[in-house]
Amino acid sequence: MSPKKTIAISSVRNEEDIIESFVRYSLEIFDYLVVNENCSLDFTSEILKNLEEEGLNLEIITDNREVFAQEQRTNELLDYVMKRYKPDWVFPLDGDEFLFTKSKEEIECAIDALNPNIINLFGWDTYVITGKEDNTLFIPEKFQYRREDQEVYYKTCISNELYDKGARLALASHDIMAPPDIDLERSISDTLRIAHYPVRSSEQLMNKIIVGILNKISNYPRTSVTNYHQQRIFDDIVKNGYISSLLLQEYSFNYAVENPSGNSHEDVSIVQAPIKLLGIDSSDIKYTKPIDKDRVLSIAIETAAGIIEDLRMQKESLQAVKEENEEIKKSLEQKDKLLSEIKNSKGWKLLERLRDIKRKASF
Repeated sequence: MSPKKTIAISSVRNEEDIIESFVRYSLEIFDYLVVNENCSLDFTSEILKNLEEEGLNLEIITDNREVFAQEQRTNELLDYVMKRYKPDWVFPLDGDEFLFTKSKEEIECAIDALNPNIINLFGWDTYVITGKEDNTLFIPEKFQYRREDQEVYYKTCISNELYDKGARLALASHDIMAPPDIDLERSISDTLRIAHYPVRSSEQLMNKIIVGILNKISNYPRTSVTNYHQQRIFDDIVKNGYISSLLLQEYSFNYAVENPSGNSHEDVSIVQAPIKLLGIDSSDIKYTKPIDKDRVLSIAIETAAGIIEDLRMQKESLQAVKEENEEIKKSLEQKDKLLSEIKNSKGWKLLERLRDIKRKASF
């Protein structure tokens, strides 16, 4: 481990095929790992509990909120670990992201060399399916080819120094938000990078896309550009009912590319560049199993049912507010009618004449 105290934070949902690989690999680098487990419908939660029972430096936070801002969730985790663990560095990672460099020792040296008073950025290498993969369940061992991206994406980490100055993580942890009086320099690391494994099997991708788009269209129009790369895949799943091996490879090669339309996977350059496994291999993976293809439909149905239930509760809440407003409106109308009757009564008119006489007498 680095002499600096380091913590990785992550929010995960439905990552049963990769979560054990992520936890075991991350804890070879970081002192602690705090995982926010958010409403998974697969075996993610069970795998995390098994890992926690091994006595690993792993803390699991169960989060039952179906919908909330990603940026808010990440910074809540950041606040929590800064207060509880008081680390020097916090690395926000998704469950399919693995920090790497040439060797374990170089990772530690590279972390020690980070400047805590600037924004440190790490390039994102997207690993792809080539059809040459074996059946190992340790994800960094399984996928050895990555895209040669022209468009480079970055992730960041945050130091205790910047946090104490009021800096926080931006959306998806691609940047840092600082108070207006702080101007932060940016530096791209030439040693640390992020290995990204977004597409790993047809079953995993279908789960990811269906759940993602169902949640999207419960908040945005289906035609919204939000999650545009997922929407294209979702439309193909609806049309075909499944993802073929050829389409899987194409999606893998073009995942999150800004303008993938018309790009065949044969047009995408790839390079063999497996990351160092830090002494881990498939024999260390105890709780992970291949995704059951029959569970894809079950998870989609459960997700849809959850969204419909949430919408029903929102509708009932709005109906209750509407009925309450109707009652208030009736009450106000009754009071207005009563006030009108009082003003038109003989007693009220006599009282008004007496008040008028009194005002005139006071002059």
